[in-house]
Amino acid sequence: MTASTAATITRFRPEDPPGRAVLTRIVFGAASDGTAIQADDRREVELLASYGQREGYSADMLYGGFQRGKLVTGTLAVESPGRMALVFIPPGRGMEPHESMTIRALDILRSEARRRDIVLLQALVDPADRQQANVLAGAGYSKLATLLYCRRMVHVAPPPAISVRDLEFVTYAEGGDSLFLPAVAATYEGSLDCPGLAGLRAIEDVVTGHRATGEYDPNLWYAAKSDGETLGVLLLSPVAGRSCFEVVYMGVVPEHRGCGVGSALLAHACRVCEEKGIDELILAVDRENTPARAVYDHWAFATIAQRDAWIFPLAERGGD
Repeated sequence: MTASTAATITRFRPEDPPGRAVLTRIVFGAASDGTAIQADDRREVELLASYGQREGYSADMLYGGFQRGKLVTGTLAVESPGRMALVFIPPGRGMEPHESMTIRALDILRSEARRRDIVLLQALVDPADRQQANVLAGAGYSKLATLLYCRRMVHVAPPPAISVRDLEFVTYAEGGDSLFLPAVAATYEGSLDCPGLAGLRAIEDVVTGHRATGEYDPNLWYAAKSDGETLGVLLLSPVAGRSCFEVVYMGVVPEHRGCGVGSALLAHACRVCEEKGIDELILAVDRENTPARAVYDHWAFATIAQRDAWIFPLAERGGD
């Protein structure tokens, strides 16, 4: 048997039975068919299969790796607005000893992403899964950050008030791109929140990506202004099926950091939640962003999960 027939990478449609087998391999690792998967676990495969369709994204970049006709690994990239894609690979326990096949599949996936004018690939993996990290590194990905996923119940009493200038909150519905594009760009300057992303995408793509998170409502995006000057932005999004808002992005312009603007933005987020009967706020923050984490700790956000973010830029920094 030749090497070409011994090891192959094949593309599949997520909705077809062979595609389901590949998705099962991606979700559960060693289980490459559905026979040993319980009903609740099958639901995870179905959710991943329908993820792109539910979010209005393309999810047809699905590849299975075969060794002598046996499925041994798989990769999936879900394309999203903002010219990026989220990449999924099997857990480490399911790749051994087929790490090289997974790297080959990631290389093919990357070539397809380039053809689609995607400029950034990102994978979110368990920090304890060293095998996944090794495979991503072997495929040329670099670790961006460890993300802390945090939650605050809105009914919890707010911290003692911090003195800030009176802020006016202007929504995206009122201000549009002319206000929010430069405002978001300004808050990225010198940010400690995933600084490795700086310059990888145009600000238009960044904002498009934020808009695609959750259930976009232009009346829940706020620019905080004082005396006509924009101090920061707060982008909220409802979470489907829950009494919850996600802080999709929150940022303060450099010259106003450390002056209580972040707390003022969170206070506004809590007011909006209370007005709309929302029980919970969630967000993600770079573990190394200690100033932001201090604000979130002050506001009683609790860490509920962690993921390592790995990225592969497909365009030159600062341009396409």
